Amino acid sequence: MKGIKSACALLVLTFFSALTQAATAVEMARQAYFLIERDPLDLDQRDEASYLIQRANVLDGDEPWVAVAQSRLTLVSGYKVGQRHDRRAYKESAVSTARQQAERAVRNGPNLAMAHVQLAKATKNLEERDRLYREMIDLDPDYAYAWGNYGSFLLGQKRYREAVQNLERAVELKPYGLAVSQLAEARRKLNQAF
Repeated sequence: MKGIKSACALLVLTFFSALTQAATAVEMARQAYFLIERDPLDLDQRDEASYLIQRANVLDGDEPWVAVAQSRLTLVSGYKVGQRHDRRAYKESAVSTARQQAERAVRNGPNLAMAHVQLAKATKNLEERDRLYREMIDLDPDYAYAWGNYGSFLLGQKRYREAVQNLERAVELKPYGLAVSQLAEARRKLNQAF
């Protein structure tokens, strides 16, 4: 009887340990992603993000956030020069690898809006990117970053009126710095167009 109780206790501890590790992998991958987003050109932050991604991958390589963070780091590391929404600003190999990683994120987490965001960022075809950005908003209409990423994409495509609408929604949901500054830029460019 003691052997059965010990085996059950070990099984329960193993189960809870796995849950804790999975949550930790998510947290580390999310932290890595937002470190990169905060300042994509900061090499120290990229190094820290890379370390977090490696640790998260060891804990749970199937976690969608791990693939999202890997994809973002790969894309940012392949940046050459130019507008960040222009695929020509990135090394072709980085775009290709980032897309594969983002596709894995979508496969592992089809309902994770950020997986779709990252796939859109790593996709060359503008029509497909537009569709993916709209899909991520449909997945989670209250996710400010989904609206902000789509607004940023529209701004890069010189679709200023649509950019303003999407960025306004992002700021309404969560007034994060990049959305606020891009909203001001989109409004300024829209006014200049008339």
